[in-house]
Amino acid sequence: MTELNEAQRVERAARARSAIDEFFAPALARAHTAFSARLKEICAREPWAADRIAAVANAIRILEELGRDLEAAIHDGDAAAEALLRAEKYEKLTPARRRLLGIGRF
Repeated sequence: MTELNEAQRVERAARARSAIDEFFAPALARAHTAFSARLKEICAREPWAADRIAAVANAIRILEELGRDLEAAIHDGDAAAEALLRAEKYEKLTPARRRLLGIGRF
């Protein structure tokens, strides 16, 4: 995803998770609720206003895409953490075990 090493990706994910939980998730939820209510209102009162309906629907779509992008940073960090754990486990293996698993030189 980025040119960061695994440790930096894990740290980045922790910061992203903290920011999302504290700031972004509540704000996105409030905005999503407000836009959804507005969309329902427009559809009920002005079903012929296709341009307004499309604009609000696009705003909702953008909010959802933003949420997915923020979550991707967390998932990238989780993948990096798993890679670090696998690397640590491989380093602890004996040379014979590495050969058995096909990881090291013969």
